[in-house]
Amino acid sequence: SISQHKLKLVRLAGDQKKILKASTYPIPEGLISQGKVQKVDDLAAIIKTVWKKEGIRDRSVGIIVPEFSTFMKALTLPKLQSQELDEAVRWQAREFLPIKSDNMVLDWKIIGETPEAYEVLTVAVETGVLFGFVDAVNKAGLFPLVVETPSLCLERLAEAKDKGKLAIYRSHGVVVATVISGKKILASSVVAQNSEESLLKELIQIQ
Repeated sequence: SISQHKLKLVRLAGDQKKILKASTYPIPEGLISQGKVQKVDDLAAIIKTVWKKEGIRDRSVGIIVPEFSTFMKALTLPKLQSQELDEAVRWQAREFLPIKSDNMVLDWKIIGETPEAYEVLTVAVETGVLFGFVDAVNKAGLFPLVVETPSLCLERLAEAKDKGKLAIYRSHGVVVATVISGKKILASSVVAQNSEESLLKELIQIQ
């Protein structure tokens, strides 16, 4: 997990059901800013040093990128074949993405359905932002297999079968608050933690 100030590493057992070790390392100021890697080679050197220090032989990794570097939205679309559904998702994504979709990497998954429609969760990240993280990991000699956001990880950990849940991830003065119902992310917000009182007010509004 790579954020502006910290590199968090979690080692899993072979069956991926048990955490063997969790470690946190600082990232120097200015290396990552506004959710974007500013110094790819420097970040790669840190990751490479951490791998050596931890004595990890496995080179396959999953990357969790900062929440505010991504754009997420749930869509309701008619039931189409896979290729047609992909085209429909990308067409509708143009309406909520702040920059041209040609400059974004977009992925989606079906999170629910009715007899007439699919509920689809879309996630997009600017190409330059994404490849800043991916290139740093590659230059460190690792092989990124998947890229996720904190809210997607929270959705799996706190899956709510009935009523919605508010899942909260706190790190270095920033809070990611995600409202989850089943496999659906109903809402996700990045909240600056100025004080406990202001944080509580923000969380009440999200609920």
